[in-house]
Amino acid sequence: MFYSLGISEEHAELGASLRSWAASISPLSEVRAAEDDPGATFPSSRSALTSMSVPTIGLPESVGGGGGSALDVAVALEACAYALVPGPLLSTAIASALLPPSHAASLVSGARVAVGVGDVVLDAPGADLFLLPSSSGYVVASTASVTCSSPLLDLSRRIGTVSSVDGAPLDLTADVVHRMFVTFAAAEAAGVARWCLDTAVEHAKVREQFGAKIGSFRAIKHLCAEMLETVTAIEAVAWDVASAAFTDQWAFSCDVAAEVAFDGAVRVARDCIRVLGGIGYTFEHDAHLYLRRALSLRSLAGTSSSAAASLAARAVSGSRRQLKVDPEGRDAPVRPGIASLVASLDRADPRAGPVSTGLLMPHWPSPYGMDADAVTQLVVDEELAAAGIERPDLKIAGWAVPTILSHGTPEQQERFVRPSLLGEITRCQLFSEPGAGSDLASLRTRGPRRRRLAPDRAEGVDVVGAGRRVGDLPGPHRSGRAAASRDQLLPGRHVQRGHRHPAVA
Repeated sequence: MFYSLGISEEHAELGASLRSWAASISPLSEVRAAEDDPGATFPSSRSALTSMSVPTIGLPESVGGGGGSALDVAVALEACAYALVPGPLLSTAIASALLPPSHAASLVSGARVAVGVGDVVLDAPGADLFLLPSSSGYVVASTASVTCSSPLLDLSRRIGTVSSVDGAPLDLTADVVHRMFVTFAAAEAAGVARWCLDTAVEHAKVREQFGAKIGSFRAIKHLCAEMLETVTAIEAVAWDVASAAFTDQWAFSCDVAAEVAFDGAVRVARDCIRVLGGIGYTFEHDAHLYLRRALSLRSLAGTSSSAAASLAARAVSGSRRQLKVDPEGRDAPVRPGIASLVASLDRADPRAGPVSTGLLMPHWPSPYGMDADAVTQLVVDEELAAAGIERPDLKIAGWAVPTILSHGTPEQQERFVRPSLLGEITRCQLFSEPGAGSDLASLRTRGPRRRRLAPDRAEGVDVVGAGRRVGDLPGPHRSGRAAASRDQLLPGRHVQRGHRHPAVA
């Protein structure tokens, strides 16, 4: 199955097509052939990229480009990074997004562009145009004195330093160039990470040890599952930052992508080599080439801690990522009715109204919810937000009550569901009983068998839940999740002054 950071059918088709094309040109053969050449320009791959107009997808159609958005470019970069296509693709994509229209013709004709990122210049060898930092911002120059960097970290890309630059100044700041780099580099990180995940999983399916496929071993399964989790996070932030490019949300999304994507790609590349075992450590296997690309992207993007600090500062100042989904007209049949329900709510009692109308948990079944589909849920969120009504947080009841709705008796539903919605019942979560097992492999905990609740939090707790068995209730260990009301626990309930159970919520 094909996976891409693009979520629309058009982007999925674009990514699949480019990934197939990129594999057909055998880019890694050219990478390996030039491994000892710090000034390599990868002419074969560059010519193929130009013929497919990949670097200029983001230029307007009126000047010969593809007329695509930053997200279109990101999908293309991800597909090419999956095959580790070498050459000045990333730098040319950045230049196409930032240079004035007067340079479009040269870009469409295949001009190679070098871009200054931090203290180095990306794709400096053989460049025809240079987008470089200066004391007053950025300049664009047609010539520069280039010194190629050696030894090489990323064998599929060349960097260097330049001097003797005399270029035309641009209305372009270092922050904008850095955001553009992070935006498109995150897409490359997604492609690298996805290749590493696919390679590790395919190897685990066929490699045998101790008479079994290694993919059947719990340690390998958990490692691959963690890799998948990281890859999907990288793809999500890469999609988001490309979607937010050139909007007032771009800086926020860029910090998120810089914090998540590059450390994540390095981690997945290393885990791929761990799953591959001995062959993963050889120079002949391609895994180290992808690790090198991930390490190179991370070194150019800056540290994740800096991005996290910047993101925290934005959050403290009140910045938030604002997202809006376009339902493409599918909200029209339900919006008037939802708007009418919201208008009827009593602002003085923000809980009873949403409970009685089903607006509090619209996806729950009637009569406690609205049996709402995805579009209706979005409309409910939008109409409540527009009216300035904030729904109360059900906390643990949000995931405990659906179990009662699905598996409880009518009497249990009558007793627990509506009172939980109204906040008349308070719940807390306890740990699994020692010896009863755990969702985490090989994890065992030690602790007293009696449940202890801190006095300041025990009062008012009506229902407790645990992963296995609750309190001192009789019976064998059972799988699944159990819950007990306070009156069930009274005979064995024990409160110890000064002790706070860490799982009480």
